[in-house]
Amino acid sequence: MSIKLPEVPMDQIGMEPSLNKLIDWFKEVSEEMDLDEYIEPNVREVLNEYKKNSETEWSKGEYYLYGQVLTDPDSPITRELLQNAIDTNSRRSQEYGGPCNSFEAASMAHSDQLFSNLLQLLGFYYITYNEISYAPGGAGYKRALKLWNDSNT
Repeated sequence: MSIKLPEVPMDQIGMEPSLNKLIDWFKEVSEEMDLDEYIEPNVREVLNEYKKNSETEWSKGEYYLYGQVLTDPDSPITRELLQNAIDTNSRRSQEYGGPCNSFEAASMAHSDQLFSNLLQLLGFYYITYNEISYAPGGAGYKRALKLWNDSNT
């Protein structure tokens, strides 16, 4: 499976969202726009599933990104973290071979789908975050306006 990571805008490098930040952001954005027009509800379920996994007794407050990398819900989901999850998944697939039963095959397919959905949400986040941020009244708009006003005084 070929995996393409979402591009992180230059102004977002170092400020990548965590799982918890994504959950909060999608909740806020859903109040302003109909997300169903852009992303199917089942794709957004990855956020709830990862969060639910982090809240189980055995996970001790963390979730397994791509079913492989134990991750804190407050840790930024960086390209490096995503690539580490991909590399770990690939390495373990080579080491252990394919699934040994249908339950394991279903579990692996589920992890693949969750990770794919997360990448889709991150791509939407980066595109939409900038659109919302730089819309009149947004935080980016206010920063740009202040810089412009300061430079012209």
